[in-house]
Formats: sequence, structure tokens, C-alpha cells
Amino acid sequence: NPEIDQGFGLSNTVGLAGFSSGEAYKIGNNAPYRKLPRLFLRQVINLGGEQQAVESAPNQLAGSRSADNVTITVGKFSVVDIFDTNTYAHDPRGDFLNWAVIDAGAFDYAADAWGYTHGLAVEWTQSWWSLRGGLFALSVVPNSVTIDTTWKQYQWVGEFEARHDWFGRPGKIKLLAFATRGR
Repeated sequence: NPEIDQGFGLSNTVGLAGFSSGEAYKIGNNAPYRKLPRLFLRQVINLGGEQQAVESAPNQLAGSRSADNVTITVGKFSVVDIFDTNTYAHDPRGDFLNWAVIDAGAFDYAADAWGYTHGLAVEWTQSWWSLRGGLFALSVVPNSVTIDTTWKQYQWVGEFEARHDWFGRPGKIKLLAFATRGR
């Protein structure tokens, strides 16, 4: 996912705890600059069960997979590509525009200034539930440009998801936990 960015948030993106634009970063530049937010490998291991169609989407090729599977993702990506996903408040380009509601405000996930890091995530999916776990590198200084690739600072994230139907309507219940070791 190569990107070219330019500019700053209003007032250099300071002054509001939940900044009003999810696309305004804390680091900007008057001239365009390149960055590579995501570069990862994802492997799905089918464990059986009903075959499900997988639609083409950003960072996902169309195909099929079994309902029961293990998915391994390793490389550079955003923790919230896998954890704390919410259909209605997750993507700053098309959903709510406040930092505090794009993802859960209390979930301070490992990331550089743009929201990406290096890590590994494993997802185990069965018919009605999924269990996810991941280990991610922190930035050298919180929300800075540089990720600490020595792994002296890191974050573990775990999530349990239970899918259900309630009065004929699909839903999910999720429990997310994280532990951070950093300065």
C-alpha cells in the first residue's frame, strides 16, 4: 500500500484530545513524501467445515476458505486491521471522523505516527467464534516515526469474538485485552 502524503492537520494537529479528523496526522510536511504503511504476508490454513466465499477487498484477494481456519499475518500493518474491527467506526476515510471513535478510544495499540507497526498475528476461527493473538513492536517514542525493531518495547494483544443471531439479526460480542511493555 504505497502512499504519498502532504500537509498538516488544522493547528498542526494539536489542541484536541479526540482530534476531529482521523486523516490528520501528527507528523506532516509541506512537500509530498512517500511512505509504505503495509507490507505483509497472510496465510490461511483451512481446517474444514463449510466453504465460504471471500470477496475482493483492499488487501484481500477473492476466493474461498473453509469456515474453520487459522490465519497467520506477519509483516508491517496496522494492529486494527485485525483487532477491534467495527463495521461502522473503523476507517477514517469513510467512517466517523474523530480519533476517539475510529477505534475504541481506550485501545492504545502499538503504532508509529501513522498507525502502523511490525508484528505477527494469528487468528483461529471456528463456526461461531474466533480467537486472535498478536505481538507487535512499539515506536521508539510513542506516536513517533520510528518503530523499535529491537523488540525491547512491544505489545501483546488478544481478542475473543463470539458471533450470534439475535431475533434473526447477526451480531458479535468481542472481548479485547492488551499488555504493553515500553518506556
